[in-house]
Amino acid sequence: MQHVQGASEAADASTLQPPPWTGTLARACSTQEPHASGAGAAHQPWNPVTRPATFTRQAHDNTYLSYSRNAIISTVAGGALVQHHKAEGKPPLAGAGLLLMGGMFMYVGSGLYVYQV
Repeated sequence: MQHVQGASEAADASTLQPPPWTGTLARACSTQEPHASGAGAAHQPWNPVTRPATFTRQAHDNTYLSYSRNAIISTVAGGALVQHHKAEGKPPLAGAGLLLMGGMFMYVGSGLYVYQV
């Protein structure tokens, strides 16, 4: 009977392989020297623990981009609602709320990025 490794068991560092979508990221995070080549160059296995700063920075960048995307969407939707309500002669309260929300997304996202990085 074969033993199947469960989710609770940790994988050995030598068995970790880079995900197929990392491509150049896995090479950039490699612990091997960039100019080491030939028979004397020892290849070390890819290990996500060796360079956590790269992944942390990428996570912060993705968070900032998400806040920026939400700010743009809220601002565009707020502008459209303001124009729509103005044409009907109604007060643009919903549009103003979305514009305010877009500004807050940009303010909070930029503040978090500066604080984290």
